[in-house]
Amino acid sequence: MRPPETLPGSVNEATATGLAAFKTSDGTRDTTFIHAANLGRVTAEAVSPDGSTLYVAGLFTNIDGQTRGKGAAFNLLLPNYPLLPWNPAVSGTDVRSIAFASNDSSKLYLGGSFSGVSGLPNQRFLARVDSTTGAADTTWHPTIDGPVDALLVAPGNTKLIVGGNFNNANGVAHRAITSVNVAGDGTANGPLGALVAPCGNQSCSKRSDIKTLTTDGTNVFAGAEGTGTGVFDGTFAFDPATGHQVWRDNCLGATQALAVIGGILYDGSHAHDCSAVPGGWGPLPITTGPGSGVVGGAPSWHHLMGESISTGKIQDWFPTTNAGGSTPLGPLEIGPRAMATDGVNLYVGGHFTKGQRRRAAGPDPLHQRRRAGAPDSREQRHGPTASRGQGGHRLFRRQRP
Repeated sequence: MRPPETLPGSVNEATATGLAAFKTSDGTRDTTFIHAANLGRVTAEAVSPDGSTLYVAGLFTNIDGQTRGKGAAFNLLLPNYPLLPWNPAVSGTDVRSIAFASNDSSKLYLGGSFSGVSGLPNQRFLARVDSTTGAADTTWHPTIDGPVDALLVAPGNTKLIVGGNFNNANGVAHRAITSVNVAGDGTANGPLGALVAPCGNQSCSKRSDIKTLTTDGTNVFAGAEGTGTGVFDGTFAFDPATGHQVWRDNCLGATQALAVIGGILYDGSHAHDCSAVPGGWGPLPITTGPGSGVVGGAPSWHHLMGESISTGKIQDWFPTTNAGGSTPLGPLEIGPRAMATDGVNLYVGGHFTKGQRRRAAGPDPLHQRRRAGAPDSREQRHGPTASRGQGGHRLFRRQRP
């Protein structure tokens, strides 16, 4: 890893294995946080509601040479953020998501592709654990029949929203998304309509998996990745109190990350056909070649866009990243895979090596794809725009009016 604006091979380049901290003020590395995860794969992070502890999870089995079963915690109140004894002792493949209720730092929820927690084999795919000891809460034991990719405690802290690649929750058919009661033993589902089309098993040739969840404090937003031609790949909003859908965006393009700032839902995907969505376009061709997806190169599918949180209408905000073409997927690679926000800035991470600062003057192939007569974002003064940067992370800042 290296500081912003620093070229590869610089003397300032440093090694980091799975974990790193950055200063939000300038993007430089916080050198007081130096920890390493073996296997180098951390897939989920969360800070406790009281701000005292950082929890991380993934495929790793030790941190700093100390045994940690796919989960670890760091004290954020002490110098150098020391590793804590917390160890959920997860067995199986990995932990993919962590969630807290906003009013409770004493326990957290883990979701993933695992077969046991704290040595208990009945804790599969979803578990609640103690935030101090890591021990599984055996009084809470909902049953999910497939991997969990996303978790969110809904506004009001009474429902846990669960997304992933499963077909049943507590013995009731719920494809890819469900709502589980936080109170009691967790075996009662909250209200939720059939928001994703059913599938016979986790290996269906045509299916949608829920990959990401977020909220604006009222509704919950979900993003899907579809397998198979024409399968639901977009986003939808629903009311967690009633389980009723508010709106649906049927864009095709494997949504991986969502974040809300103000009245906009920001979306990381490789959207290539939004013809069925207000403000949309499509279909777009696959393109390859040097610079694909950035100004000056061949245009590719949209990797970043914004939607109205009220209606799902696509906004005129189209910074982009390239598609990480060195992977086997090439131009089909998603690009952005994670988003976070402090309410003003949008932070984006994923499999890409280039990001667009803003549209250059002159013909804009990305703009030409959009609906005729749409205002150019060079004249817009709302929503984040991409900042300049090198390396594997990008920061998108809101413009001021």
